Amino acid sequence: MPRNENTPTTGTPQNISCLSENTVPYPDPINGMELVTEIKKILNTYLFMPTGADDAIAIWILHTYIPDAFDYTPRLSIISPEPRCGKTSLLDFLTQLSYRPLSVSGISASAMFRVIELEHPTLIIDEADTFINTNEELRGIINTGYKKDGKVIRSEINNKNFRPQVFICFAPCAIACIGKTPQTIADRSIIICMERKTKNEKRERIISRKIRPITGLLKSKCLRYMQDNREQISAIYPELPEWLDSRAQDITEPLFAIASNISPEYLTQFTSSIKTLMKNRSNIDELSLKTMLLSDIRSIFAAKDCEYIDSTVLVEELKNLEESPWYEYNYGRGLNVHSLAKLLKDFDIKPAQHRIGYNRVRQYALVDFVPKFERYLPPTSPTPQQKTEESCHNVTINTPSRIINEEESENLSDIPF
Repeated sequence: MPRNENTPTTGTPQNISCLSENTVPYPDPINGMELVTEIKKILNTYLFMPTGADDAIAIWILHTYIPDAFDYTPRLSIISPEPRCGKTSLLDFLTQLSYRPLSVSGISASAMFRVIELEHPTLIIDEADTFINTNEELRGIINTGYKKDGKVIRSEINNKNFRPQVFICFAPCAIACIGKTPQTIADRSIIICMERKTKNEKRERIISRKIRPITGLLKSKCLRYMQDNREQISAIYPELPEWLDSRAQDITEPLFAIASNISPEYLTQFTSSIKTLMKNRSNIDELSLKTMLLSDIRSIFAAKDCEYIDSTVLVEELKNLEESPWYEYNYGRGLNVHSLAKLLKDFDIKPAQHRIGYNRVRQYALVDFVPKFERYLPPTSPTPQQKTEESCHNVTINTPSRIINEEESENLSDIPF
């Protein structure tokens, strides 16, 4: 069949100038509350989303119109346990409503920082689970790009000579994937957990040619509202909830500033929505291996309600935890006292020798862990009160344990066991 002039040629790269933004601001001033309500309405008409997601997504869309007015831009991570949960459909709406969208299902690290430098887009990345987990450089670009001064340096050829060149990486970015988002990206993200809707959770079928006029009008209103309110919003330094950690406060500040500008009543509603989503985020964040170890050790100390625990007993308790990696740790060989000590070395936590009767044991002390629990783990119920100096040894012995000095350690070697 003959190809007409509009038919793309196979193998010919599409010019990136397709990112040119043609949206014209709406002619009349826009009421912020009415605008957010319209965005939420179209999202909820076609998509099944978790509680609070419509508020977060609506404000995230608005922030893409003036990202340079803020110090940070939160990543929007859209995840699901299985396919057909509505991730791609949500990305389609983001593409139609965000400012200067660039929707892709694959991108290299070098292509990402170059297109950000040239076009200042809103990146909409689908199918991220197929390539992002194995590409450390790409994850690094996404991570550094959440901050306004985020940049990388690469060597570029100039007159046949290599010259270092700085590339800006700062850009709004939405990422969809099956399974968990990589930990460092999740830490910079508002996380939307999508699920398949049931037969009773009815939504209208998405017909692009039907909704494009609606999203086009909404985009025009978004542009007008953000242009009119840019200076006012950028001058807002919202009081952020204390239940957000420092990184979460950074990434949500732009959204709280926009919500504050809309109305005090809406700010209250938005705060409630973010709190719900952040609870979901804390449930799905993948802990690093060492942080997971601290979390598991905290649980063991709490369950045993003790001050000290033998290194061998602690290893066995860790390996017995359900859904923990310690039984299969070290390529299936399992955690042992030596690998445990190596993992805890970076936290400057070491076991000490204690004597219980004529027995010598190496034990970890709760007091050494408590500062690390406070620094690296989310808060939980208070640590049980220390009730006794007795060790949590697998054999009950009435003689209290105490730390053995080097001279006593040498003398003990002569005692028959």
